[in-house]
Amino acid sequence: FDGNTSYKNDYVKHPIRSRSAAPAKAPRGMPAPFEGASTYNTDFQKYNTPRTGPAKPYPSTLRPDSGPFEGTPEYKREYVKHPLEEKVMVHLEPELRRIRTASLDRT
Repeated sequence: FDGNTSYKNDYVKHPIRSRSAAPAKAPRGMPAPFEGASTYNTDFQKYNTPRTGPAKPYPSTLRPDSGPFEGTPEYKREYVKHPLEEKVMVHLEPELRRIRTASLDRT
């Protein structure tokens, strides 16, 4: 046994190269003079379209009823109260024979 692990035997150590600095880039100039217009302003022009009227109906077409409601409301019609089923209560008595034999075994 020479004291080397299988990792040390199997691992191939590669030489480390020194890092080189990235080449310096020349400063870029403006491709064209700035005219003060963004791509939003040039590509998306505002069109003069006529204004549309309100989407709400005119108040004269909607008149609230002043009288009482005659009919069945949706809640009362859809949600009918059903009678509840009678729940059966079951009471289980402990078996007295087991309790008596268990208490006799303890003494």
